[in-house]
Amino acid sequence: MAEVRGSQVALLAEIQGQHIQASQVALLAEIGFASEVEDDGTHVRASQVALLAEIDLIQVRASQVLILIEVAPPASPWPGQGQAAATLSQAAHRAPTVSRAAAQAGGALFAALAASRARVAPTTSLAALAPQSSPTGAGMSATRTLTPQILIYWDGVTPTDETDYLISARAQENLTAPEQMLTAGRGAVTACTLTLSNHHARYSPANPTSPLHPHIAGGGAYLAPVHINLTIDGATQRLFTGLVRELSENAPTAKSAPTITLDCRSRDERLLQDKRSTPLAAYLAGGAHAQHEAHHIAGLLASAGLVDGIDYISHTYAAAHPPARPTIDAGLFSLAAVWLDDESVLTELWSLAAACCGWFYCDRSGIFHYHNLTAVLPASLTAHYGPVTTLELDQTQIAGLQLRRPTNELYSEITVETAPLTLGPVGELWNPGAVVIVQPGATKTIWARLSAPLAAAPTLTWAAYTANGAPLASGVTVVATPYAQRVQLDITNTTTRTAYLNTLTLTGPTLIADAKRDAIRTSTHPFWTNRPPRARTIRSNPYIQTETQAATIAAYALQRQHLPLLTATVPNVDRHDLRLGWPVRLTYTDAAAATLPVAAPLEGIVTALDWTLDRTGYRQTITVMETASLFAGFAPLFVLGQHRIGATGAAGEAHLFY
Repeated sequence: MAEVRGSQVALLAEIQGQHIQASQVALLAEIGFASEVEDDGTHVRASQVALLAEIDLIQVRASQVLILIEVAPPASPWPGQGQAAATLSQAAHRAPTVSRAAAQAGGALFAALAASRARVAPTTSLAALAPQSSPTGAGMSATRTLTPQILIYWDGVTPTDETDYLISARAQENLTAPEQMLTAGRGAVTACTLTLSNHHARYSPANPTSPLHPHIAGGGAYLAPVHINLTIDGATQRLFTGLVRELSENAPTAKSAPTITLDCRSRDERLLQDKRSTPLAAYLAGGAHAQHEAHHIAGLLASAGLVDGIDYISHTYAAAHPPARPTIDAGLFSLAAVWLDDESVLTELWSLAAACCGWFYCDRSGIFHYHNLTAVLPASLTAHYGPVTTLELDQTQIAGLQLRRPTNELYSEITVETAPLTLGPVGELWNPGAVVIVQPGATKTIWARLSAPLAAAPTLTWAAYTANGAPLASGVTVVATPYAQRVQLDITNTTTRTAYLNTLTLTGPTLIADAKRDAIRTSTHPFWTNRPPRARTIRSNPYIQTETQAATIAAYALQRQHLPLLTATVPNVDRHDLRLGWPVRLTYTDAAAATLPVAAPLEGIVTALDWTLDRTGYRQTITVMETASLFAGFAPLFVLGQHRIGATGAAGEAHLFY
């Protein structure tokens, strides 16, 4: 006889129809039944049958029960035990291939399994991870205690702590390079995936008894705010601030228990879906005196309802509220016109930032940032993130190290197109193309879409008539609400007769694109001496508005792309304080050989950061792009107090940006 003790841990208890493999029974929780199950001479007391574990990860069948994790035995019966036993015993007897004895044992086992779902599964999630062993190194501890927290605002207002149901969380953060934004027209939104246990159908939209049902039924989880916090050795940090984009329910299978998956996006996802048009008054005020890009970026954020000092920090706010530090860099380019025409606020912010060689993104705390083209200079990196973070790594600390020099963005020539905006002639801007008919007592709204942005308020001309051609001198009104590149026309007919608007036109001046001009920069580096040229052309960004701006972009992009820059990907980095854009210095020592195969420690910025939080702990994989040589071709930069305008030789020859 093989006795199974509750103190034995870890096990796979497998009940086949004919016998119980005692050697595999190892287990844990007592079920509370005194009867014995006899099959093929093997005696196993039901009260000692190994059970429980992460029930949400096991297969529940009368013919086969897989159990995997230690759970303390219950001190007393738990609520719902009898009902669960009855339900699962019925399920066991419905299995045609299971013997009576196996069904009896299975019913008891299933009762414990079901009850353990309510009693054990939530508290054995990630709510309190045991101390995690970590490699030692610069800024690293030998062990650390991790405590996650998942807060979801199902009703959009009140946070609900869902930590007890967390199985895993994963996120991918990327800092898209400006030249990629220029050509692709997009930046990067952080994606985060949450997997939660659904052992009580808590997250099932079709379950009317769920306390969340009023908020998740019919797709109600869409755009519910999500906060993920992680406390490491007593210090709490925000890992993710965002929104639920989609809830997927995963039904139990032969190998998995019921779960749900929340597909989440960072806070800028809301801006991506928020389409707006710029009111003409605001548009003309911004273009009356050409403003730099930082002014326009702050204006676009404000137009979406975001608040300076809370959602972002402008230089104006920071100056009035020390020691606040701006998250919107000072602008470097004067732009005559920036506007939205039923367009995504986020897409427009990406295009605007890219046209100025900058980055726009949302950080882990949900704060919006714009970094101008100087952001990768050492002084700017220090101002944004503090001193350089040094990572002294060796082969015992990380899961690997990959060094690459990507060539997908390698070019010997860059062409940037611009078409400066100029004032066009006054003329007809729009007409409906047909008679507009408005029924008695009705209001009709028409959107007049224009081919170019307005340069001044348009003139509206209209006339209304009856069906027999008699003028309607009163009772019909047309109200025009102008936007930068469209006009909303609200036509109201308060008469008892149908109104026919045979005349309805808009006239005025617009800004039109001047002749297209190209700024071309070609590399003279010896790297291209015996290699065929590779050319890249950047076109169709409406915010590249001057030849100087186009030349700057061409020079900047060429400096980034005429040589393959070194990048390093490091998995399993044990530095929980790293962020996108942070300046880092990597050193790597191979105990069996030499050091990192570069001339000096790699200095760069974090351009990608993927993290995972699950039962094995918290892990990060970072990608670092070299910046030390990024501006080598333009050194030295012009420094006040060091270089003199008009001087010859080294005293006066230096680049002022480009």
